[in-house]
Amino acid sequence: DVPRSALLKYEFQRQGLEITDAALNAFQKVNTVFKGEFMFSWDAGTRKTLDQKVPFSFYFKRDHTYFINRTSDKSPYAIDHINGKFCIAEGEKVIEEIYFPPCPEYYSLKTKEGVPRSSIVQSCGDLLFVTVTKYCEFWKDNNQCLFCDLMAVTKEQSKTGELGVVHRDPDDIGETVGIAFKEAAPTHRHLIISGGSILGNYQGLSEI
Repeated sequence: DVPRSALLKYEFQRQGLEITDAALNAFQKVNTVFKGEFMFSWDAGTRKTLDQKVPFSFYFKRDHTYFINRTSDKSPYAIDHINGKFCIAEGEKVIEEIYFPPCPEYYSLKTKEGVPRSSIVQSCGDLLFVTVTKYCEFWKDNNQCLFCDLMAVTKEQSKTGELGVVHRDPDDIGETVGIAFKEAAPTHRHLIISGGSILGNYQGLSEI
């Protein structure tokens, strides 16, 4: 049999999740990683911005299945806050109780140039996500990957104060990853490095 959590994860990723007003108000007191600053939006419909404080991810309380929060404006499911608890609900029916991973300590730190380390390396459950550059030259001639929203998100983030820096300094990346891996909670075990493509030269260097 397919585990219940796997079926729910597939369904919630496919349909997305709305956010109720009760949940949105309760989010303001949660210490977790919020949407914004990431390479891609994951949202279907209106993109959630950093200042709205919508959690980037959560776990099912039942079995600790990890889930990246993909919001939607038209989903039958919603993240709600009922009787002091966060849950996934369909109307008034509670489907799963959920909880949010703690925000890493390095999110409160900045580089010596004053750049927030959270804009350089993002925490996603037990992995760290690094976007080396948030610019891709394939977008110049409309040759970007079919489902990529990298540059669209970058432009939106520049309007909401989430952008940080488009091209990340390698030393800042190394320092931030080192700090993050040393933290006790949450425990990070994996590292993903991604970013847009540079077809020519940047600061005298090729992409390689």
